[in-house]
Amino acid sequence: MTELVWRFGVAAEDDGGFTIATRLADRVLCEEVHDWIEAEQLDHQRAWTDPEGECGYLDLHVAMRRARRRFVGRSGFSASVHGKFGGEAGKPDARMFRAALVLFKDAPRPPVIVVIARDMDSEPAKREGFAQAQAAGDWPFIVVLAGMQPESEAWRLPGFVPRDDADEKALTEARAALGFDPTREPERLTHGRQTDPKDAKRWSAHLLGDDPDREARCLEAPLDRLTGRGEGCGLQAYLDDVREALKQLR
Repeated sequence: MTELVWRFGVAAEDDGGFTIATRLADRVLCEEVHDWIEAEQLDHQRAWTDPEGECGYLDLHVAMRRARRRFVGRSGFSASVHGKFGGEAGKPDARMFRAALVLFKDAPRPPVIVVIARDMDSEPAKREGFAQAQAAGDWPFIVVLAGMQPESEAWRLPGFVPRDDADEKALTEARAALGFDPTREPERLTHGRQTDPKDAKRWSAHLLGDDPDREARCLEAPLDRLTGRGEGCGLQAYLDDVREALKQLR
């Protein structure tokens, strides 16, 4: 088997966040950075892996537990897992993010890029926590945040394009109920209970019908469309940051 050119690490909350973050990064890689890579060649050029090098992702929910297990008894264990950040207390998720990065740094073959895919849940302080973790170590890889505001479902909506009268009707209903267009301002949706009038999962299901194929097609929308509609929800920042990270690859 041909040796992989690049190993990318990814930590995510769930399959949805993993799929969205990696698919978009793959598109940037193939369409904008290295357009010589054909889709059928992609799996021979890069792999998305967990810290053990297995295809898949590190579950962020268990990052702290896994880090404690791996580093207990080692010199510097407490500081690397539980310590403060430049003398300051950690912001939301800072320790979890740092634990994930420490696990990838300790990998037998550290990746060249690590993407952390996390729902922001309308908590701007989570980005501050990410910045603390990013600054907390001398990482042997580039770190990129896929900060999904408010949650991953919102990142599919900028790619929604009505196909027929039923889709037009569904979008009109959404605009009327919400008072804004969720495909243009997905960051104004909320997270949590689907009974919430503005819940992102609720309106994603309303427009996409819980259809995996339709959800996948939304991620295939032109990248400039996703960038143009994705400023408020963090999608634009992710595409910009992952593009710059990929440009540094050799």
